[in-house]
Amino acid sequence: MTSAVTVPVSHGVHFFEIRAIARSDDILSDPNRTEGFGLYDKNDVEGSVTNWHARAEWCGLLVDRQGRGSKNYYDYEPLLDSGDGSIFLATTNEAENAAFVPAFDKLKFAAGTSLDLNGHDYTMNDLEGFPSVAGGNLCITGKWSVAAAALQGGSSMAVAGNVTFGPSASIDITWLAGVQLPATFDVVSATGVVSRTPTVTEDGMPSERWMVTASGNKLTLTKSGGLLLIFR
Repeated sequence: MTSAVTVPVSHGVHFFEIRAIARSDDILSDPNRTEGFGLYDKNDVEGSVTNWHARAEWCGLLVDRQGRGSKNYYDYEPLLDSGDGSIFLATTNEAENAAFVPAFDKLKFAAGTSLDLNGHDYTMNDLEGFPSVAGGNLCITGKWSVAAAALQGGSSMAVAGNVTFGPSASIDITWLAGVQLPATFDVVSATGVVSRTPTVTEDGMPSERWMVTASGNKLTLTKSGGLLLIFR
């Protein structure tokens, strides 16, 4: 039986014991063999005699960040210490804490997702969806993909803090046939201040029909109507 448990730890240095656990399907041709978890190559068949690999680069402590409980080696990556023993270090030093905030190229949020920044200011590159953000200030530097159907349903991003858009930030509206958007609507509501205005694209193409305004704690999109003259 496999189980996964999250154990909260207090601040400070902690010692961890790592053991290799034998599984019945590891004991194949050698009844005395007790090492390993039976990880197999993606091209091998689980349970075959060839599924155990002892290459040096496949040794050490491996982690599957998605917690899939997989036995395929390619779902794992090694945990490596930077050399200062900080791999299993919890600290009360806020400067050090900030250094351990995870960074992602893109984050995708399902409807109704809440994101607690736990007191940190956080910078996102690309994101998709409308998370409800609490516990810190948010900065968006890349493309924010929003579904027109979700906007039609009244979705927006609520942030308990300040929201800043970087100079290259954009909002990309992805369309479905039959969707109609109101003439004006808020895409961000914050308890703090919304700073800077991103550009707007539609299905990845530049759009000139939306005006974006950051007024106090809201970011608002307004559709341009009538005759629009653009001077460059």
